[in-house]
Amino acid sequence: MSQTSIILVNWNRWSEVETVARLLTTKPERIHEVIIVDNGSSTPPPFDWRKLPKTKMIFLDKNYGPCVARNRGAEIATGKFLFFLDSDAILSRTALINLEKRFEVEKDLGIIGARIERGFKSIVDQWIYVNPQQKGPQRFDTYSFSAAGAMIRADVYRQIGGFFETMYMHNEEVDLSLRVLQAGYRISYDSKAKVYHFPSHEGREAPGRFWKGMIRNWIWAFFRYYPTGEAYKRSILYSLIYVLKAIKLNVVPEVLLGILEGFRERRVRAGEYAKLTPSQIKHIDELNPRKKIIFGRS
Repeated sequence: MSQTSIILVNWNRWSEVETVARLLTTKPERIHEVIIVDNGSSTPPPFDWRKLPKTKMIFLDKNYGPCVARNRGAEIATGKFLFFLDSDAILSRTALINLEKRFEVEKDLGIIGARIERGFKSIVDQWIYVNPQQKGPQRFDTYSFSAAGAMIRADVYRQIGGFFETMYMHNEEVDLSLRVLQAGYRISYDSKAKVYHFPSHEGREAPGRFWKGMIRNWIWAFFRYYPTGEAYKRSILYSLIYVLKAIKLNVVPEVLLGILEGFRERRVRAGEYAKLTPSQIKHIDELNPRKKIIFGRS
């Protein structure tokens, strides 16, 4: 039987959530539990979730963002592992058992990211992969993951404090990954574990707000974990790259606002967190062979 708590975050996507939850609970013996966290949706669930086997529901009073919602779900999870799954995504039948086997053998693994495909088209749908178009099985250590489909050890998640809630959303995976790597655990990508993503039209934000959050949170992450000089260097470089991207996408005002917020609030958001050592920085850079920003969105 599975030892994994599956956590779904919902905001006005009840139709998709019902479909995903019913698919996950069709064979209860294959799952440990499903936890649905509703982020203050404007309507109640149109289905009786209490009739779904091994299913729990948390209702938040407003939309606090994915970071808070995932953390609230993890707080009541009883599984040895946590699997974060997008509310508009379907988990492949053998993903859980295959990833659990890896965790049992590789004790230094902290997170495993799944291969996230656009529907059933075998097209990679997320940005984190080193070789997104490469065919065949892939398994390699990496510097981050996509919370659209990933498994983490529950004890590691709690040890490092979960997602940084102030970020709200965007690059929260990178922030959490830096702490996982800093704690001495590995992050792996495994293409044999598949998640099929069917992007919903509900709960999406405007492109400008997306890019604003991305660059702001990069800057906050740099100042949280990197020494001051290195944080400034990386923040300035990423800001320049994002401005160039913003010109192409016609979202310059939003990106400039994100850069302003990032630098203006850098000290408040950084807090008193332990900085990465030079050897840790080198190791993290080596985990991203391209050493450049890969743009994309789910």
